[in-house]
Amino acid sequence: MNRLLALGIFISTILNLWLFTDRGKLIESRDKYQQNTETLLADIRQYKLDSTRSATETSRLQLTIEEYKKYREEDTKIIRDLGINIKRLKASLQHQVSIDVPIDVPVRDSIIYRDSLIKVPSIKLSNKYVSIDATIENNTLKGYMSLNVWLKQFVYIEPKHKFLWFRWGIKGINQVIISDNPYVKINYSEFIEISKK
Repeated sequence: MNRLLALGIFISTILNLWLFTDRGKLIESRDKYQQNTETLLADIRQYKLDSTRSATETSRLQLTIEEYKKYREEDTKIIRDLGINIKRLKASLQHQVSIDVPIDVPVRDSIIYRDSLIKVPSIKLSNKYVSIDATIENNTLKGYMSLNVWLKQFVYIEPKHKFLWFRWGIKGINQVIISDNPYVKINYSEFIEISKK
């Protein structure tokens, strides 16, 4: 009888330990999918820091390698083309920016030397953010425009619990992207963290 009781206690202890560890995995999985749902349903937050810098803030998605392959086939192909082993991938970041530069530059006459001196209207604009150099020939604007843009990205942890000055747990991991050019608007940003399982 004592042997059966000892065996029953031993088996129930092993089963309890197994169920407890399995419960932890289920809670972790539930939290991951809850955070992914909140991230997908939340709007991208955009704001201006000052007259020239704007920022965009998003939360991260958590995907396994298999989920990433399934939902991001095009990105997976690009990663393979780059020669990167997809199993070593830690995160995938994607941003979409648009550049809108209003042009309000006076037209000046320039001189071009061909067989003889020819006067053509030209446009020149150069500042910290944009550079335009163009001429108007035969009712056509020809030239170049260049923009210098720095995108700065910061990733931070949002604490799950706060009490006085103590913060613990992880509610989410967010990113903030800042553009230093007032002509550049960040339309979309995405942060996907890849996990092994």
